[in-house]
Amino acid sequence: MARPTLLITGLSGYVGQGLARHPALATWGGRVVGTYLNQPVSFPGLPTCRLDITDAQAVRDLWDDLHPAVVIHTAANFAQPAHLAASIVAGTQHVVTATAQHHARLIHLSSDVIFDGEHPPYAEDAPPAPLTPYAHAKAQAEVIVRAAGLADFVIVRTSLVTGLAPVDPRTRWVWDSVRQGRPITLFTDEYRCPVWVDDLAGALLELASLDSDFRGSVLHVAGPQRLSRHEFGVKLCTFAGLDPAAITADVVAASGLLRPRDCTLDIRLAQATLRTRLRSVDEGLLSAQSR
Repeated sequence: MARPTLLITGLSGYVGQGLARHPALATWGGRVVGTYLNQPVSFPGLPTCRLDITDAQAVRDLWDDLHPAVVIHTAANFAQPAHLAASIVAGTQHVVTATAQHHARLIHLSSDVIFDGEHPPYAEDAPPAPLTPYAHAKAQAEVIVRAAGLADFVIVRTSLVTGLAPVDPRTRWVWDSVRQGRPITLFTDEYRCPVWVDDLAGALLELASLDSDFRGSVLHVAGPQRLSRHEFGVKLCTFAGLDPAAITADVVAASGLLRPRDCTLDIRLAQATLRTRLRSVDEGLLSAQSR
């Protein structure tokens, strides 16, 4: 009997690479294949292939070739902002259609920014109220997943994904700006719940297990610590031995930007459901300092 296949879209992204590096991947129990678009990646024992998820035929062909039992869908074309929404909406439609045709489980990665930030904390049944084009696309992708008639799916909403090994792009941007004396402004009234990439990857792989009983619903997988963007930046700089005074504090209203102010996610269901422990930013930084 052939071993079941786990297909991970967007393996070259930060979450995708976190999945590829996570120790639990080796115990998944079958073959694992990852896709990329513009940035080929290489991990020992993990075959990869190029896939444009906005190409419906290419998606169908790959699914017909691999016959995946489980799909973890993380792919989005952040490298080309003009194509980001299409990669999220059309790409998700193609992935969902192919996954349904193969009666596979879908773990779909969504975001806390589908909320307007005015009614936190947000439980899984809170109605989306997206403000930005990216948020509208992510909310629409959730509708596509729910409407597809999939017998087995989980929509995972997460928050700011961070990590130190390797450093995530947001953290590196803060550090590089401070080190190089470039102006950097972070908001004191924009709140998120940063999640460590290792924890998110562990949760996604746990949900991808063929033994998982959690299905047909939404799960909020984020960190337990609510931080403003400014608080988060200060903590990162302090950890790195940089002067956080170089960061200018401001408020969203003064910026003229349209952003959800407080996307705090209620993660009690995830904490009760998952074996994977979701660590706070402080806990993760303390652990890194002790290594």
